[in-house]
Amino acid sequence: MEDKIKYEKHWLKLLVEGDEKAYKRLFELYYSSLVMFAAKYLRDTDLAEDLVQDVIYDFWKQRQHLSELSSLKSWLYISVRNRCINYLEHDKVKKKYLQLNGEAEADFFLSQIIEEEVYLALKQAIDILPPKIRTIFYLILERKTNAEIASLLGITEEAVKAYRKRGMKMLRIRLSNFWILALLIF
Repeated sequence: MEDKIKYEKHWLKLLVEGDEKAYKRLFELYYSSLVMFAAKYLRDTDLAEDLVQDVIYDFWKQRQHLSELSSLKSWLYISVRNRCINYLEHDKVKKKYLQLNGEAEADFFLSQIIEEEVYLALKQAIDILPPKIRTIFYLILERKTNAEIASLLGITEEAVKAYRKRGMKMLRIRLSNFWILALLIF
């Protein structure tokens, strides 16, 4: 047992000093068992392999700061376990976000489709209105106020309101399926 501790201390010293042969030996000695250990947490061997490679590489980058380790093997296993836990927690948060975001996107997409269908049906219905009323409704779609429409067409605001009221009655008949949604647009 004492020889094993001395060997590990010597090996750790070589690693800390940047001995690439010792690093290769570290990889050969622990890689497979660390991958199996990580795969138990992650249930994905490819992901476990990537994670273990990252841990071993991180050890190599931090080797000067790890000269006082009492057990390299323990450090590697604890690091792999912690990395797995962090990954799983991050993945859980990410999935929850994507689920919520996906639902919001689906709702937005559906509302966009409905809005486009209503708008198309409304445009088709407006196109068959009498010319003066049609012009007023296209100006309404451009978000013009009654005062602006009256000024542009050279009529009174009362006339705009009357044409608008008459046009709404015609549109309700033509858009019986869409009239509530069409009203919401205006």
